[in-house]
Amino acid sequence: MGGAVRIWHPSNGKLIARTRHEGAVKSVAFSPDGRFLATGSNDHTAQIWRVPDGKLVAKLTGHGDYVNDIAFSPDGSLIATGGGDGTARIWRTFDGEMVAKILAGDRPVVGVVFSPDGRLIAAGLSNGIVRIWQMPFI
Repeated sequence: MGGAVRIWHPSNGKLIARTRHEGAVKSVAFSPDGRFLATGSNDHTAQIWRVPDGKLVAKLTGHGDYVNDIAFSPDGSLIATGGGDGTARIWRTFDGEMVAKILAGDRPVVGVVFSPDGRLIAAGLSNGIVRIWQMPFI
């Protein structure tokens, strides 16, 4: 069964966009400027959607398991994904190109986050370990 995210206009309740994955959606994140929505799924992919019209910008493939978490960098130019395959990956927002694969460990990555200045990225593993790397990877 597929998963969907629906974006509703906050003032009038009108449906703005609907996204679709082949698997259940596990994580969502807005870009800092609110123009993009990124979704991570049990189907091993993440997707980037343009909010105003719901158009798919990019499908991010490469994880070998669920995409458990997703985060935008502070400037919105990069996206980090954390997967059940024990990797965190960094992608360019504008075209979905993967720019780095970080081997976080032998446990699923359950959380990813950029530091407020965008110079660090942290990944939390299912066993409670947090790993931190210095940017940039590109």
